[in-house]
Amino acid sequence: MKHYILYLSCMSLFLVSGIVYAHSGGTDANGGHFNHKTGEYHSHDSGGIEFFLVLLGIVILFVVIQFLKESNGKRQGPPQHRSSRSQSTLNLPQRSSTLPVNTPELHSAPVSPIPRVESQPFNYQARWWRERSEWYRNEKGWTCEECQICLESDPQYLHTHHIHGTQHNDPKYLKALCIGCHSEQPGNHGRLKQEPDYHKFMRKYGQEWRLSTSKRDNVQWADNTVSHRHPLYPPQSNRSKKPNEVLLSKEKYQFEGKPLTSDIVENILFRCSEREDSPYFTIREWSEYVRTYHEERGGLPMRGNLPNIVGTSLISLNRKGRARQKFSPRNSSGVWKIF
Repeated sequence: MKHYILYLSCMSLFLVSGIVYAHSGGTDANGGHFNHKTGEYHSHDSGGIEFFLVLLGIVILFVVIQFLKESNGKRQGPPQHRSSRSQSTLNLPQRSSTLPVNTPELHSAPVSPIPRVESQPFNYQARWWRERSEWYRNEKGWTCEECQICLESDPQYLHTHHIHGTQHNDPKYLKALCIGCHSEQPGNHGRLKQEPDYHKFMRKYGQEWRLSTSKRDNVQWADNTVSHRHPLYPPQSNRSKKPNEVLLSKEKYQFEGKPLTSDIVENILFRCSEREDSPYFTIREWSEYVRTYHEERGGLPMRGNLPNIVGTSLISLNRKGRARQKFSPRNSSGVWKIF
């Protein structure tokens, strides 16, 4: 029915405009015209009729415009219904303006002080998360929990990571990581390597970060090796970076005239894990350690043969017992890295 009224109004406006045009165009200079059927001449004043028809057209146009406005308003609904509907679907808790940011009570609380949303186990809103993340990183001294790099002067490079991808904001589910360590986490965290902050972090802290992560991996590998949790093999990622792998065995290679055994290798790895200054040690330090190890025990321990290990994972030796310099990260100083 509404469409019919609209169409009728538009048609009336069109007809009125046509009548005004036809009537004004069919009169002569005296205001009269001839009847085509009878041939009679009619003379009358048409100014009033034309004014009335134009006014009628304006009124009809105004009515049509008002009708369109009202129909659009009814289609969207009244404002009070829209506001009530949004309040019913987004009934979020209000944040307290007196919420402390860095207090011992919050750190010792077993449950997150952030209120919960009904559809989620813990609140994960951005405004809450920014405050929670800043509080947690401050509690950790703005230091990465993996590589131990202090980023108090550059807090934008320190992120708060959810362990195992959970959305819980309790401290036991969080971990402060630099953007370098954060990008190494499983899942979709590799995308962080495309961020501009990642490249800025590497330009400023790249050398320190690589040294720290190498030390962390070496300590973990040494601990696992000494405790016999897996065979004496380096991590797979490091093995893939060394195309020229050489397997060391008791029959083929010797160090200072004495064959390598699993005891010597395990003690070397354990010694590497105890070093706190650097994951590097020199050939002289290694030789002195092996010599001291033999003198204290009165000879070479033979409690077990050496399993097959990748030579580049420790110090790669040739048949004369010398380390091969091509695997050294710093050939001039003779310093070797434990992979």
